[in-house]
Amino acid sequence: MNCRALAISISICLGILGCSSSPSAPTASTGMGAPKPVIPVTPVAASEMPALGKPAKYGKGVLKYEIDLPRDKPTNHVWVYLPDPMPKTKLPVILIAPPGTPLFLGNVMAPADEATHVPFALAGFAVLAYELDGYPGPERHSIREVLVEAHEFKESKAGLRNEQDALNFALAKVPNLDKERIYMVGHSSAGAHALLMTSQDPRIKACVAFAPVSEIANRMNQKTIAELENYIKGYRNFIKWESPDSHLSELKCPVFIFQAKDDPIVSVSMNEDFAKKLSKANKQVTLQLVEKGGHFDPMIQQGIPAAIKWLKGMGAKH
Repeated sequence: MNCRALAISISICLGILGCSSSPSAPTASTGMGAPKPVIPVTPVAASEMPALGKPAKYGKGVLKYEIDLPRDKPTNHVWVYLPDPMPKTKLPVILIAPPGTPLFLGNVMAPADEATHVPFALAGFAVLAYELDGYPGPERHSIREVLVEAHEFKESKAGLRNEQDALNFALAKVPNLDKERIYMVGHSSAGAHALLMTSQDPRIKACVAFAPVSEIANRMNQKTIAELENYIKGYRNFIKWESPDSHLSELKCPVFIFQAKDDPIVSVSMNEDFAKKLSKANKQVTLQLVEKGGHFDPMIQQGIPAAIKWLKGMGAKH
Protein backbone atom coordinates (compact mmCIF):
# COMPACT_ATOMS: atom_id res chain seq x y z
CA MET A 1 0.00 0.00 0.00
CA ASN A 2 1.58 3.29 -1.03
CA CYS A 3 1.43 6.54 0.90
CA ARG A 4 -1.05 8.19 -1.46
CA ALA A 5 -3.51 5.28 -1.28
CA LEU A 6 -3.43 5.28 2.50
CA ALA A 7 -3.90 9.05 2.57
CA ILE A 8 -6.93 8.85 0.27
CA SER A 9 -8.50 6.11 2.36
CA ILE A 10 -7.96 7.99 5.61
CA SER A 11 -9.45 11.10 4.00
CA ILE A 12 -12.51 9.09 2.98
CA CYS A 13 -12.88 7.88 6.55
CA LEU A 14 -12.63 11.42 7.89
CA GLY A 15 -15.29 12.59 5.50
CA ILE A 16 -17.66 9.76 6.38
CA LEU A 17 -17.35 10.45 10.09
CA GLY A 18 -17.77 14.18 9.62
CA CYS A 19 -14.48 15.15 11.21
CA SER A 20 -12.62 16.75 8.32
CA SER A 21 -12.90 20.22 9.85
CA SER A 22 -11.19 19.14 13.04
CA PRO A 23 -7.56 20.17 13.65
CA SER A 24 -6.88 16.52 14.34
CA ALA A 25 -7.62 15.54 10.74
CA PRO A 26 -4.13 15.23 9.17
CA THR A 27 -3.08 15.60 5.57
CA ALA A 28 -0.35 13.45 4.04
CA SER A 29 2.73 15.21 2.74
CA THR A 30 5.76 12.96 2.75
CA GLY A 31 6.75 9.32 2.54
CA MET A 32 6.61 6.86 5.42
CA GLY A 33 8.18 3.84 6.96
CA ALA A 34 6.97 1.69 9.82
CA PRO A 35 5.82 3.77 12.78
CA LYS A 36 8.17 4.08 15.73
CA PRO A 37 7.24 2.18 18.89
CA VAL A 38 5.09 4.15 21.29
CA ILE A 39 6.00 4.13 24.97
CA PRO A 40 2.97 2.87 26.90
CA VAL A 41 1.17 5.48 28.94
CA THR A 42 1.18 4.84 32.67
CA PRO A 43 -1.35 6.44 35.02
CA VAL A 44 -0.17 9.54 36.81
CA ALA A 45 0.61 8.67 40.42
CA ALA A 46 -1.37 10.50 43.09
CA SER A 47 1.87 11.81 44.59
CA GLU A 48 2.71 13.47 41.26
CA MET A 49 -0.61 15.24 40.80
CA PRO A 50 -0.27 19.04 40.65
CA ALA A 51 -2.28 21.36 42.85
CA LEU A 52 -5.51 22.84 41.54
CA GLY A 53 -3.86 26.28 41.50
CA LYS A 54 -5.50 29.64 41.11
CA PRO A 55 -8.61 30.14 38.98
CA ALA A 56 -9.30 32.61 36.25
CA LYS A 57 -12.75 34.18 36.17
CA TYR A 58 -14.87 32.96 33.31
CA GLY A 59 -17.66 35.48 33.22
CA LYS A 60 -20.26 35.69 35.93
CA GLY A 61 -20.87 32.58 37.97
CA VAL A 62 -17.98 30.37 36.82
CA LEU A 63 -14.34 29.84 37.83
CA LYS A 64 -12.00 28.10 35.39
CA TYR A 65 -8.77 26.33 36.32
CA GLU A 66 -6.21 25.20 33.73
CA ILE A 67 -3.96 22.34 34.83
CA ASP A 68 -1.08 20.54 33.15
CA LEU A 69 -0.78 16.94 34.29
CA PRO A 70 2.79 15.58 34.60
CA ARG A 71 2.65 13.61 31.37
CA ASP A 72 5.18 14.21 28.61
CA LYS A 73 2.53 14.61 25.93
CA PRO A 74 0.78 17.48 24.16
CA THR A 75 -2.52 16.14 25.48
CA ASN A 76 -1.79 16.70 29.18
CA HIS A 77 -4.18 19.63 29.70
CA VAL A 78 -7.18 19.53 32.01
CA TRP A 79 -9.72 22.34 32.43
CA VAL A 80 -11.82 22.46 35.58
CA TYR A 81 -14.89 24.70 35.84
CA LEU A 82 -16.59 25.33 39.17
CA PRO A 83 -19.68 27.35 40.07
CA ASP A 84 -18.97 30.72 41.68
CA PRO A 85 -19.86 31.01 44.46
CA MET A 86 -19.36 27.39 45.44
CA PRO A 87 -22.42 25.78 47.01
CA LYS A 88 -22.19 24.21 50.45
CA THR A 89 -23.39 20.85 49.13
CA LYS A 90 -21.21 18.45 47.17
CA LEU A 91 -21.00 19.03 43.43
CA PRO A 92 -22.00 16.52 40.75
CA VAL A 93 -19.21 16.05 38.18
CA ILE A 94 -19.28 16.27 34.38
CA LEU A 95 -16.48 14.56 32.41
CA ILE A 96 -16.09 15.71 28.81
CA ALA A 97 -13.50 15.20 26.04
CA PRO A 98 -13.05 17.18 22.78
CA PRO A 99 -15.03 16.13 19.69
CA GLY A 100 -13.85 16.27 16.10
CA THR A 101 -11.76 13.11 15.77
CA PRO A 102 -11.85 10.34 13.13
CA LEU A 103 -11.99 7.84 16.02
CA PHE A 104 -8.50 6.50 15.44
CA LEU A 105 -6.73 9.69 16.60
CA GLY A 106 -7.01 11.93 19.66
CA ASN A 107 -7.56 15.67 19.98
CA VAL A 108 -6.83 18.70 22.13
CA MET A 109 -9.23 21.23 23.55
CA ALA A 110 -9.91 24.59 21.89
CA PRO A 111 -11.62 27.78 23.10
CA ALA A 112 -14.72 26.87 21.08
CA ASP A 113 -15.21 23.81 23.30
CA GLU A 114 -16.08 26.10 26.21
CA ALA A 115 -19.55 26.50 24.70
CA THR A 116 -20.29 22.94 25.80
CA HIS A 117 -18.47 23.22 29.16
CA VAL A 118 -19.74 26.44 30.71
CA PRO A 119 -23.52 25.74 30.68
CA PHE A 120 -23.01 22.75 32.96
CA ALA A 121 -20.94 24.80 35.42
CA LEU A 122 -23.57 27.54 35.41
CA ALA A 123 -26.12 24.84 36.23
CA GLY A 124 -24.18 23.81 39.34
CA PHE A 125 -21.92 21.01 38.07
CA ALA A 126 -18.16 20.71 38.42
CA VAL A 127 -16.93 20.26 34.84
CA LEU A 128 -13.76 18.30 34.10
CA ALA A 129 -12.60 18.65 30.48
CA TYR A 130 -9.61 16.67 29.24
CA GLU A 131 -7.74 15.78 26.03
CA LEU A 132 -7.17 12.54 24.13
CA ASP A 133 -3.78 10.99 23.35
CA GLY A 134 -2.85 10.47 19.72
CA TYR A 135 -3.15 14.06 18.52
CA PRO A 136 -0.89 14.72 15.49
CA GLY A 137 -1.18 18.52 15.62
CA PRO A 138 -2.72 20.98 13.16
CA GLU A 139 0.18 20.96 10.70
CA ARG A 140 0.52 18.90 7.54
CA HIS A 141 1.74 15.40 8.37
CA SER A 142 3.13 12.37 6.64
CA ILE A 143 1.04 9.22 6.91
CA ARG A 144 3.88 7.72 8.93
CA GLU A 145 3.40 10.44 11.54
CA VAL A 146 -0.35 9.84 11.55
CA LEU A 147 0.22 6.14 12.14
CA VAL A 148 2.45 6.90 15.11
CA GLU A 149 -0.39 8.91 16.65
CA ALA A 150 -2.96 6.24 15.74
CA HIS A 151 -0.77 3.78 17.63
CA GLU A 152 -0.63 6.17 20.57
CA PHE A 153 -4.42 6.45 20.56
CA LYS A 154 -4.64 2.67 20.68
CA GLU A 155 -2.11 2.52 23.53
CA SER A 156 -4.26 4.97 25.51
CA LYS A 157 -7.21 2.59 25.07
CA ALA A 158 -9.14 5.19 23.07
CA GLY A 159 -8.61 7.80 25.79
CA LEU A 160 -9.47 5.61 28.78
CA ARG A 161 -6.16 6.49 30.40
CA ASN A 162 -6.81 10.19 29.77
CA GLU A 163 -10.21 9.89 31.43
CA GLN A 164 -8.80 8.02 34.40
CA ASP A 165 -5.95 10.47 34.92
CA ALA A 166 -8.31 13.44 34.72
CA LEU A 167 -10.86 11.94 37.10
CA ASN A 168 -8.19 10.72 39.52
CA PHE A 169 -6.76 14.25 39.57
CA ALA A 170 -10.14 15.83 40.24
CA LEU A 171 -11.06 13.45 43.04
CA ALA A 172 -7.68 14.05 44.67
CA LYS A 173 -7.36 17.82 44.19
CA VAL A 174 -10.76 19.41 43.62
CA PRO A 175 -12.71 19.88 46.86
CA ASN A 176 -16.32 19.01 47.53
CA LEU A 177 -17.00 16.63 44.63
CA ASP A 178 -19.74 14.01 44.87
CA LYS A 179 -18.25 10.63 43.95
CA GLU A 180 -21.73 9.20 43.57
CA ARG A 181 -22.73 11.69 40.88
CA ILE A 182 -20.04 11.43 38.21
CA TYR A 183 -21.49 11.80 34.70
CA MET A 184 -19.94 11.43 31.25
CA VAL A 185 -20.91 13.82 28.42
CA GLY A 186 -19.80 14.03 24.78
CA HIS A 187 -20.78 15.14 21.28
CA SER A 188 -20.26 13.27 17.98
CA SER A 189 -16.95 11.38 18.17
CA ALA A 190 -16.74 12.44 21.82
CA GLY A 191 -20.24 11.02 22.24
CA ALA A 192 -18.84 7.65 21.20
CA HIS A 193 -16.00 8.22 23.67
CA ALA A 194 -18.50 9.06 26.41
CA LEU A 195 -20.40 5.82 25.86
CA LEU A 196 -17.18 3.80 25.83
CA MET A 197 -15.85 5.42 29.01
CA THR A 198 -19.17 4.79 30.75
CA SER A 199 -18.91 1.12 29.89
CA GLN A 200 -15.35 0.91 31.21
CA ASP A 201 -15.23 3.08 34.35
CA PRO A 202 -17.70 1.99 37.06
CA ARG A 203 -17.33 5.36 38.81
CA ILE A 204 -19.44 6.93 36.05
CA LYS A 205 -23.10 6.85 37.06
CA ALA A 206 -24.81 8.17 33.90
CA CYS A 207 -23.97 9.14 30.32
CA VAL A 208 -25.13 11.89 27.96
CA ALA A 209 -24.27 11.37 24.29
CA PHE A 210 -25.13 14.07 21.74
CA ALA A 211 -25.28 12.64 18.19
CA PRO A 212 -22.75 9.92 19.03
CA VAL A 213 -21.07 7.59 16.57
CA SER A 214 -22.47 4.58 18.38
CA GLU A 215 -21.48 1.92 15.83
CA ILE A 216 -17.89 2.69 14.87
CA ALA A 217 -16.74 -0.63 13.43
CA ASN A 218 -19.61 -0.85 10.95
CA ARG A 219 -19.49 2.81 9.93
CA MET A 220 -15.78 3.43 9.50
CA ASN A 221 -14.30 2.95 6.03
CA GLN A 222 -13.23 -0.69 5.88
CA LYS A 223 -10.18 0.05 3.72
CA THR A 224 -8.93 2.45 6.36
CA ILE A 225 -9.34 -0.21 9.05
CA ALA A 226 -7.47 -2.72 6.88
CA GLU A 227 -4.63 -0.27 6.27
CA LEU A 228 -4.36 0.60 9.95
CA GLU A 229 -4.27 -3.13 10.74
CA ASN A 230 -1.55 -3.60 8.14
CA TYR A 231 0.77 -1.17 9.93
CA ILE A 232 -0.42 -1.52 13.54
CA LYS A 233 -1.12 -5.08 14.61
CA GLY A 234 -4.43 -5.55 16.37
CA TYR A 235 -6.06 -2.34 15.13
CA ARG A 236 -9.09 -4.07 13.64
CA ASN A 237 -9.90 -5.66 17.00
CA PHE A 238 -9.20 -2.36 18.73
CA ILE A 239 -11.72 -0.51 16.52
CA LYS A 240 -14.29 -3.19 17.30
CA TRP A 241 -13.55 -2.84 21.03
CA GLU A 242 -13.76 0.97 20.82
CA SER A 243 -17.25 0.84 19.31
CA PRO A 244 -20.00 1.48 21.90
CA ASP A 245 -22.24 -1.17 20.38
CA SER A 246 -19.66 -3.77 21.49
CA HIS A 247 -20.44 -2.91 25.11
CA LEU A 248 -24.21 -3.09 25.34
CA SER A 249 -24.09 -5.44 28.33
CA GLU A 250 -21.65 -3.16 30.16
CA LEU A 251 -23.71 0.02 29.75
CA LYS A 252 -25.86 -0.57 32.80
CA CYS A 253 -26.34 2.98 34.08
CA PRO A 254 -28.80 5.60 32.75
CA VAL A 255 -28.03 6.79 29.19
CA PHE A 256 -29.42 9.89 27.46
CA ILE A 257 -29.00 10.18 23.67
CA PHE A 258 -29.93 13.39 21.86
CA GLN A 259 -29.90 14.19 18.13
CA ALA A 260 -31.61 16.19 15.41
CA LYS A 261 -33.42 14.18 12.75
CA ASP A 262 -31.79 16.21 9.96
CA ASP A 263 -28.22 15.65 11.24
CA PRO A 264 -26.11 15.50 8.04
CA ILE A 265 -23.01 14.11 9.78
CA VAL A 266 -24.04 11.21 12.03
CA SER A 267 -26.75 8.74 11.08
CA VAL A 268 -29.94 9.12 13.10
CA SER A 269 -31.08 5.61 12.22
CA MET A 270 -27.81 4.27 13.64
CA ASN A 271 -28.55 5.82 17.02
CA GLU A 272 -32.19 4.76 16.93
CA ASP A 273 -31.00 1.22 16.33
CA PHE A 274 -28.35 1.52 19.07
CA ALA A 275 -30.88 2.84 21.59
CA LYS A 276 -33.29 0.03 20.73
CA LYS A 277 -30.61 -2.64 21.21
CA LEU A 278 -29.33 -1.05 24.41
CA SER A 279 -32.86 -0.82 25.83
CA LYS A 280 -33.21 -4.59 25.73
CA ALA A 281 -30.64 -4.92 28.52
CA ASN A 282 -30.88 -1.44 30.05
CA LYS A 283 -34.30 -0.01 30.89
CA GLN A 284 -32.81 3.40 31.70
CA VAL A 285 -32.23 4.59 28.11
CA THR A 286 -33.69 7.87 26.88
CA LEU A 287 -33.56 8.81 23.19
CA GLN A 288 -34.66 12.38 22.46
CA LEU A 289 -34.91 13.50 18.84
CA VAL A 290 -35.72 17.00 17.60
CA GLU A 291 -36.91 17.75 14.10
CA LYS A 292 -34.14 19.94 12.71
CA GLY A 293 -31.03 22.00 13.30
CA GLY A 294 -28.19 19.87 11.96
CA HIS A 295 -25.27 18.36 13.82
CA PHE A 296 -24.14 21.01 16.33
CA ASP A 297 -26.68 23.79 17.00
CA PRO A 298 -29.46 21.59 18.44
CA MET A 299 -27.04 20.34 21.11
CA ILE A 300 -26.33 23.90 22.25
CA GLN A 301 -29.88 25.21 22.01
CA GLN A 302 -31.92 22.20 23.13
CA GLY A 303 -29.69 19.26 23.96
CA ILE A 304 -27.63 20.70 26.81
CA PRO A 305 -30.66 22.19 28.63
CA ALA A 306 -32.46 18.86 28.26
CA ALA A 307 -29.41 16.96 29.49
CA ILE A 308 -29.03 19.22 32.53
CA LYS A 309 -32.68 18.66 33.45
CA TRP A 310 -32.28 14.91 32.95
CA LEU A 311 -29.07 14.73 35.02
CA LYS A 312 -30.54 16.75 37.85
CA GLY A 313 -33.44 14.34 37.92
CA MET A 314 -30.91 11.53 37.99
CA GLY A 315 -29.14 13.10 40.96
CA ALA A 316 -32.34 13.20 42.91
CA LYS A 317 -32.49 9.41 42.69
CA HIS A 318 -29.09 8.87 44.34
